[in-house]
Amino acid sequence: MGIRYTCHLLVLLATLSGLPIFANEEFANEALPNEAPAIEEPPRIGLVLSGGGARGLAHIGVIRALEERNIKIHAITGTSMGAIVGALYASGKNPDEIEAIALGINWSDAFSDEPARDKLSYRRKKVSRDYLVKTQATLDGGIINLPKGVIQGQNLQLMLQRLFLHVSQVTNFDHLKIPFRAVASDLVTGDAVVFASGSLATAVRASMSIPGLFAPVEIDGKVLVDGGLANNLPVDIAKSMGVDYVIAVDIATPLYSAKELDSVIPIIEQLTTLLTFNQLKKQYDLLGAGDVLIKPDLGGINTADFDKLAQAIALGYASTSVYDEQLAFFASPRTLAYDPTLAYSTPMITEIIIDNDSRVSDRLITSHISQQVGAPLAREQLEQDLESIYGYQYFETVNYEIEPLANGNRLQIITTERSWGKDLLGVSFDLNTEFDGESGYNLGVNYRKTGITNKGGEWFSVAQLGQDMLLRTEAYLPLDYRQLFFAEPYLRYSERSFNNVIGPDIQSRFRIDNFVKGLFLGIEISNVAVVGLGTEHHQGSTRTFVGTGTGNVAGTTSFSDRVDYLKFETDTLDNLYFPRDGSLARLRYEHVSPGKNGLSSFNLLHFTGLRAFPLRQNSLVLNVQYVQSYGTVSGRNFQSSLGGFKKLTGLYEGALVGSDLAYASLTYLLRIDERSRLPVDLPVYLGFVAEAGNVWQSHQEVSAKDLIFGGAVIIGVDSPLGPVYFGYGQTKDRRSSFYLKLGRIF
Repeated sequence: MGIRYTCHLLVLLATLSGLPIFANEEFANEALPNEAPAIEEPPRIGLVLSGGGARGLAHIGVIRALEERNIKIHAITGTSMGAIVGALYASGKNPDEIEAIALGINWSDAFSDEPARDKLSYRRKKVSRDYLVKTQATLDGGIINLPKGVIQGQNLQLMLQRLFLHVSQVTNFDHLKIPFRAVASDLVTGDAVVFASGSLATAVRASMSIPGLFAPVEIDGKVLVDGGLANNLPVDIAKSMGVDYVIAVDIATPLYSAKELDSVIPIIEQLTTLLTFNQLKKQYDLLGAGDVLIKPDLGGINTADFDKLAQAIALGYASTSVYDEQLAFFASPRTLAYDPTLAYSTPMITEIIIDNDSRVSDRLITSHISQQVGAPLAREQLEQDLESIYGYQYFETVNYEIEPLANGNRLQIITTERSWGKDLLGVSFDLNTEFDGESGYNLGVNYRKTGITNKGGEWFSVAQLGQDMLLRTEAYLPLDYRQLFFAEPYLRYSERSFNNVIGPDIQSRFRIDNFVKGLFLGIEISNVAVVGLGTEHHQGSTRTFVGTGTGNVAGTTSFSDRVDYLKFETDTLDNLYFPRDGSLARLRYEHVSPGKNGLSSFNLLHFTGLRAFPLRQNSLVLNVQYVQSYGTVSGRNFQSSLGGFKKLTGLYEGALVGSDLAYASLTYLLRIDERSRLPVDLPVYLGFVAEAGNVWQSHQEVSAKDLIFGGAVIIGVDSPLGPVYFGYGQTKDRRSSFYLKLGRIF
């Protein structure tokens, strides 16, 4: 995501969910008449709550103040954040409960589609390691497409379903504890769309779909977005609900002054504000004698300040006292008897259906649903099941609806295939430069085609040019709908160059060309571990070049070998790029049968381990790599190398080559910028690395006294494209390198 595009999204967040008061401040502050004929019974009051992002949580404070003044609300209308707060109050939640909900929500997670890594299938974890960078372009019919919004709303929809589960059986909003209406905007016509029935969670979700940031919600052929575009203060809708008077709460962001219009962002915000001026003015004009307009003074709280929610609530409460004289007319003569208990119970599920428009089979989805027919809804387990299905990354969204039936409730699982492209493209890049002039780079592109079988099969390919040439293609073929058993046939061609370093000097270079045909049969033990058997055939050549400047070929050796292997992997990392907790371990035991007569077979044990430990907001990461040979390793193509970023960083890439290898590093990762509650975050880390390692030509030569020690300093940015690193490393004998890298390093 470019900086310009990100700025536009933040502008949308700051404007469309928080529309202004008036350009004409004299009119905006004009007192509304409060003289009305006496009514024997307490009047019926309609509460109107505007949108406004984080500022909208001030509504909670206003509602608390109204309850303390014994004002009973008979109808509620709301837009965007006002729809969330209003729907919660209408569903029977009191102000204390709503405040606890608002302060307890992880808004960063709610405004993100990224599933927690522990919810991903192991296949998805493996693919994320292969991609190197996390942002992928999508393809549809050979055309690169963009999604309908930065956020598709997966986590947001599940959060709303959770909040309104207690009224999931209520499909007529007049049957809530307080009649309620939510307002969205028709993106095609610009008209307001009023929700009086259906799913309360979906109605609220549509009301707060900020264009460009959140994907629109499609209902009955209409493309719906944030209600603030059409009616941010729905006074007219409240008046149509049979109330006598209206209390309207407008928490929208005021217009900028001429002095504040000093850059492109406030100018764009101001322009958007003025474009919505007329529809807001119409709602102000509908306020008549006896109606009350409350405009809480929220100071410098902006629509994106989700870290100031408690302050917004408190200011909303305090600001209401300014209107005591007007509000006194609405007080009930009797103390409000608030009953926090509701007649609504946990839905009993008597039917489960699948609404699936993707290329994968319904059976893949049903195999992950634990909910039993004839049992109460197990909400937490259902959310975990949906997160697991979403974790396959075949779908745009995976959600559910509950529909009342005569004899219970129907649970409908709704999966929507990615509308903007089913196949993915990704890129990677790394550059390393040594102070003595050695340098190299790699530029790669990868492609993943999904849904090649109804069990969720995929085709994955990588092409990389530069220092290490690589062409790789593989198929992932699940053998069952749970994807527990799978086959992976693959082809790989690679060209790698190594330096034969003795002391500080490069004595020779060699290059290995290797073509591999292989098949792996695996079992996904759980989403954290895989075990299986594989076989490969290697064919290629090793060419050795003598000296650094002559380029003379000293010899070429061809090889044709068979490798049978056992592999075990486990992955519980919380973050692949800058982990704070969890581990990643890979163990591979190989039996190599050389194709040349007279050469003996040998075995190799490869182990790589990573363990992250949280230290408050920072982390400590231990990384270990170990290779041990059993027998005489007959070819350079089976040797391992050290040198490069986080592999003795002070040494050039592939500087040390041997049959046996030992390496360990300890990295302290310190986040040096503040965490954002917005969906757009840009974490920056400072890392300090201590390293030790070496290679040997046989297991008998391995000795701790030969270890090479070094250290490194890293600056890392977890960008929307992927992790970007700049690092400098030095060994104890003062060999040093610096690196620029896009893609993971652990």
